[in-house]
Amino acid sequence: MALSVTETLIKPLEKFRKEQLGAVKEEKKKFDKETERNYSLIDKHLNLSAKKKDSHLQEADIQVEQNRQHFYELSLEYVCKLQEIQERKKFEFVEPMLSFFQGMFTFYHQGHELAKDFNHYKMELQINIQNVRKRKLSL
Repeated sequence: MALSVTETLIKPLEKFRKEQLGAVKEEKKKFDKETERNYSLIDKHLNLSAKKKDSHLQEADIQVEQNRQHFYELSLEYVCKLQEIQERKKFEFVEPMLSFFQGMFTFYHQGHELAKDFNHYKMELQINIQNVRKRKLSL
């Protein structure tokens, strides 16, 4: 029974945690790194002097715009990964639980069937015990 719990419930959940959540953690690290880079570039751009040459300012604007585009793409990838995990959780958690419960129900159903099979012997034993008790008490 304990082996069955490990195989049907624990291993699939651990596999999900390692494979799927690990990938999301990596995406989060990339997102955090890119966020920090984006903020520092914006801060640097805001601190540029308005007295700089127009070509230098235009170049900085282009760089900020390219960085913004890249940041948006990475953000969308991260959000997509989060949504994928949310969707996967709906069946990755439920299926092992369902399998575990099905195993438990089967186990208890078999026990119930076995108890029903022995019900005749149990009743016979009770009657024999009552008869022995009556004989002993009547002496």
